[in-house]
Amino acid sequence: MHIHREREMHLVLPLKDPRYISGNKLAQKLGLKDSRKVNTWIRNGLLEGESVPYRDHDVTRVLKSSVVEWVQKPTSWLYFRPERISDPNLKLLVEHARKAWGDEWWSTRRVVDYWGWPDTRDIQRAIKFGRVKTAVRIINLSGRHKTPRWSFWFMLKSEVVSWDLQAVLRFRKDRRG
Repeated sequence: MHIHREREMHLVLPLKDPRYISGNKLAQKLGLKDSRKVNTWIRNGLLEGESVPYRDHDVTRVLKSSVVEWVQKPTSWLYFRPERISDPNLKLLVEHARKAWGDEWWSTRRVVDYWGWPDTRDIQRAIKFGRVKTAVRIINLSGRHKTPRWSFWFMLKSEVVSWDLQAVLRFRKDRRG
């Protein structure tokens, strides 16, 4: 079948098209252990890509231009660790974008540790009541769970360190006594 496609129809195999990168290769370049996360990002519409038939199974592929655009967005950095990127060109793009952005994402655990609170319920309550303006919810971060129960909240460091403690603490219940 693929010989007919290449020789007679003059079509390029889905994984040999130079405009695309496979989900597996992208996962390797981003320093991920497997391509499950990339496949989930494509399936959920976070990363523009497609699933194409290849021999006896389907493979995912992404336009290289989409990858370049996506890795420079600050919200994308929540899905992978920029310091683990193995591709030097992608790493350089992300480093420049991070310097230009000048902020960082903090998890609810990191926010709670910063303020010295005992657990994350206080920050979850503040998010629920709309007190955290930059909160972003990441569902299915691992690529394994489809339910919102397995989700994480992140917020901008610049907002967290500039909070008026009186406004935040009115949601906090003292759990010491």
